[in-house]
Amino acid sequence: MNTALLQETKGITVKGGVPVNADITAAIVVGALSIGYFGMALAIPIGGLDTPGPGLIPRVLGALMLLFSFMYLLRSAQRAARNVEGTVRQEVRWRTLKPVLLIIVGLFAFGLLLNVVGFLIAVFLLMFLSLRVVGHRNSVSAVAAILVALVSHLVFGVWLKIPFPEVLF
Repeated sequence: MNTALLQETKGITVKGGVPVNADITAAIVVGALSIGYFGMALAIPIGGLDTPGPGLIPRVLGALMLLFSFMYLLRSAQRAARNVEGTVRQEVRWRTLKPVLLIIVGLFAFGLLLNVVGFLIAVFLLMFLSLRVVGHRNSVSAVAAILVALVSHLVFGVWLKIPFPEVLF
């Protein structure tokens, strides 16, 4: 059997001696997005350590995303180079894509509902939906969503005194 055909059927394409699979592609895409995110964060004032500005957290997050995507890229490339024939083909199917899309829709709904129903209910709904989508039972999802909403309110609303919309509560 042709080695190139075997490698293609296992989900890896070898281009110029470098194995490329879905993990490597995902790491490159996330790395490119994090570079763009970090670049946009450069336009926001960073402030200092004693008085951090609004650009500090976006820069830190952009740098961490880039670091983690680079680490994932290295790990994926090493694993693919070591075990080209043992790599399982990674296909995108609707049942694997559906939870991701539902959580993305939930995040958009969170942004839309935040000013309508308030912080506590919006966080509860987002967490409940996210936990249900990944397969937890209703009771576990409800209890965890309540705890996350309350802890978020205590940390951000009470302790850090960040004003959130409190429409219903």
